[in-house]
Amino acid sequence: MKDRLLQKIGFGLLAAAFVFAAGRVMFRSTGTTARTSGKIVLRFAHWNLHGGLREAYEQAIASYEKIHPDIIVEQMPVPVRVWPTWQRTQLVGGTAPDIIQLGRGTNDEIVSRYFRPLTAEVIQPNPYNAGTPLARERWRDTFADGLTGDNVYFPNLQEIYGVPTLQMNMRAFYNRELLEKITGRIEPPQNYADFTALMAKTEAWARARGGNFVPIAGSGDYATHVFQRLIQSQTQAELYANDPDHLRTGTLLLMGTAVLSGGWDLRSPGMQRVLTLFQSLGREMAPGFFQLKRDDALLAFAQQSSLVILSGSWDYSLIQRECAFPVAVAPLPLPTPDDPTFGRDLLGVAPETQSSLDAIYGVTQACLHPEVAVDFLRYLTSYRVGGQFAATSQRLPSTLGVDLPENLRPFALRMDGPVPGLNFSINDSSPDFGRWLQTNAFRLFEPSATVAGFTDQTAGSFRAAFASDLRRVHDTQIKTSRRGDSTLVAQLVGDPPGIKATQMITTQVLREMELYRLQNALDR
Repeated sequence: MKDRLLQKIGFGLLAAAFVFAAGRVMFRSTGTTARTSGKIVLRFAHWNLHGGLREAYEQAIASYEKIHPDIIVEQMPVPVRVWPTWQRTQLVGGTAPDIIQLGRGTNDEIVSRYFRPLTAEVIQPNPYNAGTPLARERWRDTFADGLTGDNVYFPNLQEIYGVPTLQMNMRAFYNRELLEKITGRIEPPQNYADFTALMAKTEAWARARGGNFVPIAGSGDYATHVFQRLIQSQTQAELYANDPDHLRTGTLLLMGTAVLSGGWDLRSPGMQRVLTLFQSLGREMAPGFFQLKRDDALLAFAQQSSLVILSGSWDYSLIQRECAFPVAVAPLPLPTPDDPTFGRDLLGVAPETQSSLDAIYGVTQACLHPEVAVDFLRYLTSYRVGGQFAATSQRLPSTLGVDLPENLRPFALRMDGPVPGLNFSINDSSPDFGRWLQTNAFRLFEPSATVAGFTDQTAGSFRAAFASDLRRVHDTQIKTSRRGDSTLVAQLVGDPPGIKATQMITTQVLREMELYRLQNALDR
């Protein structure tokens, strides 16, 4: 009875949130006020309700409106739980805001139908960067990945639709007071060898102290992020060996095709290192940590029941606010080439250029003033605004080279180093592989578990998970190829042929080659 009542309350709150969000859109779409009379009004919708972010956006909006008194930008935060349904309703109903965050419920069909491509705009310099170190750079080159990431560039459509405003990367957060008690120093370790030594000291300190203490506060929410970073750092050799086009991009398509073709699997040296490292980190966390949520780990760290938490830059402002002790920030503890156990096959510590860019925004087809919407996004991602945004939000701006506040500098992307290894999004582009990890992780952390035993137990389901994800990719690629054929024909029959015709021919040929490779791998 209690569960049923709680369920009804949950559904009621969800419905109320949806009605509230939809009502705000309708009101702002039809209402007029003295403030908006005779001015261009841009509506800017997102689900970033975390502390600091809305204030940072509001600050940027205020400064933009000051230099553009004929424009008003209205921020529309929408609860994340109702976002996909709300977004679809607004897009289909023709009442969508001018600028909408991309990422949840976004796919090729949605962006091609309801959003404007921004490819032509991003190859021009950002005028708001005049007089800064980025003045001569193309707008796209002011971002770490050149606007090639997920929910920004849509390869099947050959267009850029999104502009990111935040950088996200993983870091290790240390309780500085406990660190000094345990080691006599306040500087956190900078590599895996030093981290291993710290864990040994921490375990000895915890045994002498007694009580419920684990060195690392862990959760399943963040374990997948750590696993991805380990894969990127340890599989450089696998990427080079299984990259037939020498593009050095470890996408799901490349990885999965190589798995089904026998090019690499769990028994590959890089993946054996990944599993060994993941096991060693996991055993420093509470038993069953994969079932714990982000809030559980943050609570354990805040209560000083753990020395360190492996989390993301997005949690920094929360950690600052909730922890009554000073926090030291350091990179994830990754092996270097001189590591006696894990360094033999490494080319170097992989750079963080693959760290995700987030809070990505697109301009909708419903926007009456797309040139103004693009102008606002340029302003929001400019060099000067990036510094203000960082200070207010306590998060990394997406724009490169921004002068960060002192406390945020440990989060700055490390850009030097060899190409990262295999890279993909476990939860987004490869959901079945993500489920494989969630389902089987406990086998790796059992007291008597070995990496060899885990490999023997799960190698078959590892391959099956990739096959399932690739079938989904295959079906999507076929649909995209057919749409591309129709678009290409339309380009070719014009007089003169459309400017994109040559580029589209190349794209279609490469896509067909990928399809043949993929089909061949799936048939094995």
